[in-house]
Amino acid sequence: MTLSLSHVAECVLARIANQRRDAFMRVTGLAEDAEAEFIRDIPELASCEAHIEPVSGRAFDGACRVDVVVRIHPGAATACELKLGTTGLGKTRVNKWLRPCMPSHGNRRWSGNAMAVLERQFSETFSGDLIARVGQERLRLTPAWVVVARRQVLRQWEKDPPNFSGAVRKVAFEDIVERFGGRQPFNALIREMLDVDYFEQWVLGESEAG
Repeated sequence: MTLSLSHVAECVLARIANQRRDAFMRVTGLAEDAEAEFIRDIPELASCEAHIEPVSGRAFDGACRVDVVVRIHPGAATACELKLGTTGLGKTRVNKWLRPCMPSHGNRRWSGNAMAVLERQFSETFSGDLIARVGQERLRLTPAWVVVARRQVLRQWEKDPPNFSGAVRKVAFEDIVERFGGRQPFNALIREMLDVDYFEQWVLGESEAG
């Protein structure tokens, strides 16, 4: 199977944010909400695939995670959801993802898409904070969140917009890469990420379960 952007997108975005902080914060509009000194000094600005803590006593499906969280204040972060395909992202499909989360598994879990969670769309009234966990760190998610998509998808959404709330900021992935420096820095980043000794990890390393 050929490696595609979708396989590494979350890590790519987090690395871009960590390496070119000022540029990333400006292009996503997050600089307006953040503390400049905090952004400069924090060891890791962005982390990928954060778990969401239970809401109203119900946990989420293990696959329901925040693609990337970007810290903006001590204990607070903004969520970024990545949709980097070029097809199948029309209004009808996105609106399905935005349907309210419903109780499932004998009322023990929430069933729904991460987009609906970030929009605070639940089948019952929700007025608390969403908390994302990265390791042992707990981060309160801001009501505003960012969806990163391709330019052509954003143009499609402008013509026929999905039912996003006003809390959503839509940012083109191409704009983020341009602010990162364009072709050469982006290619260098990917080469650095993929410079892994797969023989050492997969052949000589410990056996995987199953």
